[in-house]
Order: sequence, then structure tokens, then C-alpha cells
Amino acid sequence: KKEIVDSLMAENRPTATDALLAEKVAKKRLERLKNLPPIEIKKKLFSSLAQKGFSFEVIEETVAKLLKKG
Repeated sequence: KKEIVDSLMAENRPTATDALLAEKVAKKRLERLKNLPPIEIKKKLFSSLAQKGFSFEVIEETVAKLLKKG
């Protein structure tokens, strides 16, 4: 049973490809949101990426990275 759990856990880990795709989607969305306050941008980016099925971990890293770049 432990092998099955380990296998499923490994399948659900975010990959570098997920992060790259999330960043690409977020950058595109960020262009349309640039005139909003930072907290609104963060909310809308989180929502948009979550709706597209990205994991919380990937979304969190992507949003932090993009908002840090300014």
C-alpha cells in the first residue's frame, strides 16, 4: 500500500514545465491587470491560474516571482 501512495504522491508533484506554463499564462494576464492595485493583481492572478488547474504551490511561486519583478 505504501508503494501506491508514494506513486500517487510522485505523480502529483509540480514539474518545471508546470511552472513555465504558469508563468507564461500569468505574464499574459498581468499585461491586462497592470493598472490595478497590487492586491487585486495578486487575487486575479491566483484565481486565473487556479481555474486553469495549476497547483497552489506553482501558483504561489509564480505570482511571487512576477510581482517581485514588478
